[in-house]
Amino acid sequence: MYHRIKIKLIWFFTMQEQDEHPSYRRLTLISMDACDFCDKVEKPGPYMYYISIETKNGWVTCANETCKKKGQAALDHYMQTKAYGKANGLKGKCIKIQRSSGKVEENWKLSQDFIEPLVDENGIERVCVVNESNEIEKWVNTHKLIELNK
Repeated sequence: MYHRIKIKLIWFFTMQEQDEHPSYRRLTLISMDACDFCDKVEKPGPYMYYISIETKNGWVTCANETCKKKGQAALDHYMQTKAYGKANGLKGKCIKIQRSSGKVEENWKLSQDFIEPLVDENGIERVCVVNESNEIEKWVNTHKLIELNK
């Protein structure tokens, strides 16, 4: 009985989070009367809340102030909990990476331009890192990056 209640509570809170923060989508060729947070658009928009300008993913809202606040909240939630995938805990930190030569370098950081992790055909998650001067970027295996920066 306890396990059923626990499972139902987990499902309930998961569903509430999904309703509050719907999944992002690609914001190209969208309708002017689209809104990710309401069914009835009374004031046309759209207002865009981009995760990344590079990938053009995010949320769109109508001009309703409540929807615009929900769009900003969804973006904030993504940035706090899901940006950079499993490497989210490394945001804002100087990190070490292993170069292709095998040399370990310090003073790298997660890229501000590519905050969405990529998953390759083998299911390996990768994130983009840049060197201290932002001149070199490199996509690295998230698991290896986390191990190197423990």
